[in-house]
Amino acid sequence: MDKEVKKVSYKWLAIGVGVTALIAVVAYIWNFWSWPPSQKPADWADFATYISGTVGVAAVVATLIAFVITLRQQNRLINSQGEMIDKQEEQLDVSKNQLALSRQKEKLEMVYRNSFQVLPIMVDALCAKSEKSFPYYVSFDKDKGGECVVFFQNLAYLGAARSIHNLGQALIGEEVTAKDVMLFVDDFYSEVKEIFEFSFKQVAESDDLYYVVDGFLKREVQVGVDAWFYFKCYYAYRSGLNDFEFCEKAKKYLKLNDNFSGYVHNWHVLGRNVAMKISE
Repeated sequence: MDKEVKKVSYKWLAIGVGVTALIAVVAYIWNFWSWPPSQKPADWADFATYISGTVGVAAVVATLIAFVITLRQQNRLINSQGEMIDKQEEQLDVSKNQLALSRQKEKLEMVYRNSFQVLPIMVDALCAKSEKSFPYYVSFDKDKGGECVVFFQNLAYLGAARSIHNLGQALIGEEVTAKDVMLFVDDFYSEVKEIFEFSFKQVAESDDLYYVVDGFLKREVQVGVDAWFYFKCYYAYRSGLNDFEFCEKAKKYLKLNDNFSGYVHNWHVLGRNVAMKISE
């Protein structure tokens, strides 16, 4: 459209200048038709002045008009380019948003897939460990708190979790060190700790996944006892250690609380005693 305007405008300007020149020349010839061509340079100088004053002025005016038209077309082109850039930026923003949504969707799909495929395997491992008898659920390695194993002889995994006060008394009597206890608990609850960390990441992406975790942890490890029992015990222990970061995550993502009682309370006391020994 701009090219057509430019072409038509300049053509009519050229025609206008040509017509002006033709009229000026015809008028001059008409006026001096009866006169023979002059041999005087001064007369030709006057003719040049006449042409300059008529055709020249018309050419200058046409040039100014052409200049104004060119400026307008350039402004239109600049505005058009600006609009095009704005549209491209809008399209780029839309593309970025679509890409972000696509990545978020893929991430959520992966999180849900992991929750339904990986979490059951982890809970199965915990339940399998829960069914083991002494000493197959713990290590005698000193680097894993093997010094504490003696206090749980002839006890199954669940029985050991319920008899943690024995270890607490040994710690107070300095039969074991706080370091020994910490290493033992990390080994004893290794599967629980891994499920905790895994669940934090999953539920952080989608609150609804809490109910998936809750459903799997309601699996019974013994009649009347589900897997949540171990998680409450471990949480109580970490709370006694004043591990605020871990406890805040447990409260936020797995809705655990500080209402400790019975066996769970014993784990809290153990954690508190370990923290006290470390600070001495």
